[in-house]
Amino acid sequence: MYDNIILKWEWQDMPEIDFLGVVLCLSETTQYVHENGHTAYRGRFGVFQVYVNERVVKLDKGSLCKYWKGNNCDTLTLEEIEEALKSIGEELGLPLEKATVERIDFSTNLEMDYVPSCYFPLLGSYPRRTRLEQENGVYFNTKTKTSSLVFYDKIEEYKTKTYEIPEEYQGKHLLRVELRLQKKAISRLKKDGVYATDLYDPSFFLRLLDLWHESYKKVVKVAESGMVLDATTTKRLVEQLASIGVLGMGMDNVLKNIKRNYQSKQISKVEKQRQGQRVKDLVSKNSTLQNRGNNLIHELDTKMAGVVQHYRKSLSDEKLKN
Repeated sequence: MYDNIILKWEWQDMPEIDFLGVVLCLSETTQYVHENGHTAYRGRFGVFQVYVNERVVKLDKGSLCKYWKGNNCDTLTLEEIEEALKSIGEELGLPLEKATVERIDFSTNLEMDYVPSCYFPLLGSYPRRTRLEQENGVYFNTKTKTSSLVFYDKIEEYKTKTYEIPEEYQGKHLLRVELRLQKKAISRLKKDGVYATDLYDPSFFLRLLDLWHESYKKVVKVAESGMVLDATTTKRLVEQLASIGVLGMGMDNVLKNIKRNYQSKQISKVEKQRQGQRVKDLVSKNSTLQNRGNNLIHELDTKMAGVVQHYRKSLSDEKLKN
């Protein structure tokens, strides 16, 4: 369930290694000199960007899943995570146990019944986080952006970036649910620091899995307390907005006002009956819409819980085998 990661090696932890030798493993390399006279390099290692100088090697801005599987629509298993990280360490000639982790994107794609944009309006708020709605998703960021919970349409992202959509995902509705942790947030996960080898440790993985799920559960779902607008025509939108007005005023109060207008001879008996029936119809349609929103949330809740159950069971089964 890892996507983007940042790994950092520091020379003080392994003075026997010539960091500049890593430059030979890179492509599209650029050399530049700092004001202090030290030489540094930037280049590419597969899908990753890499920064190298005499004292630091930093692997960043790349997806572990894309590195290993060629796309990040798939989700890496724990075994594949270990294989991918060991491959990086071996090719760069650097020990994984010395690589500190400075970013983790922990995520998966949920195959949904509807396009992901149907679910975004239902994700209302998150305590002590800022909600930011983008064209293709919803972000819940901490004030310092050390942690973010993100929901977006994975297929739409691929289309926007003109990536080739893997055949098995074409025509599917993939909702990405991603917990992004920066260096400060990661440091709270393990007292003595998080290293690359921790990423394929089952207990650490399960801790992240629980954090991912608990973060989702903190999101206040709109459908639990209100109506979901899904109008596709202006006429339908007006009906839905009228329904909200009736609910806000209270159906009984609206009907009393209609009756008062009839008693004061402002409207006829026929008009009174028409208006009363219209109000009841609007409330009935509103109930349907609210149920639809709750059904979508139920689907999302169920699929999030299913991911957690899947990994807990698979890791438990693996432990029994060993």
